[in-house]
Amino acid sequence: MNFVFVHGLIGEPSNWDLVVEPISARGIRCIVPEIPYFDEATCQIEDFSEQVWANLPKDAVTPNSVIVGNSIGCSIALYLADRFASAYLVAPFTKMYSYTLPRSDSNIAGLMKSLVHDPTRLRENEVAKHVQRYRALLDAKGRKHHLRKLRNIKAAAESFDHAGLYEARQDRIHMVYAGNDEVSPPSTFLQMKRDFPRMTLHEVPDCGHAVPMEQPGLLAEILLQAAPTASNEDHPAQAIPAE
Repeated sequence: MNFVFVHGLIGEPSNWDLVVEPISARGIRCIVPEIPYFDEATCQIEDFSEQVWANLPKDAVTPNSVIVGNSIGCSIALYLADRFASAYLVAPFTKMYSYTLPRSDSNIAGLMKSLVHDPTRLRENEVAKHVQRYRALLDAKGRKHHLRKLRNIKAAAESFDHAGLYEARQDRIHMVYAGNDEVSPPSTFLQMKRDFPRMTLHEVPDCGHAVPMEQPGLLAEILLQAAPTASNEDHPAQAIPAE
């Protein structure tokens, strides 16, 4: 079987590294595409989704393949869910006003703290890469473009029919929420379970919004429940760079 991992808005494929390791060790092929949220003219969730689909290897999707999204990547995974055996949505955005850009290093530090419950769990190079990504978005030459793109993505995400797709695809959706998420409060997902009762709910306790980076081991354990009979042959992750 194969797993396809979709990163979030200010994320990158390496965010999934520590999640992918134990899954690959179970003989599961992991495919991690890079999504150029800010580099393309695309703003619509549907277009990002079809772009991801078009760039997957031809043999990536089998009858038991799984797609996993994080943050806004959950919207892409939700859109593509009917093409996979199941979809795991890890901490999807529920508070759209969270789409902001910091204005200084201190603001970047504050934003990073809001995304995790315990910052000491993050690898130093992981934090450094995120800070660098935010600094690039703050670059004087690109700030106006990035703010405009951010507003357009926010508007597209707000108009995307999440509820309709949750209803239609709830039988194959596994919602994974963080117990200490400040961006997407746990109470939101408990309400989702009431609204869409056939959806499966998983909690990652003692964790903030950036679940793949803060609690990768616990997340991998949840995902491996979808593959109890995987082989022991190791398959390294397959990264797909943005075109």
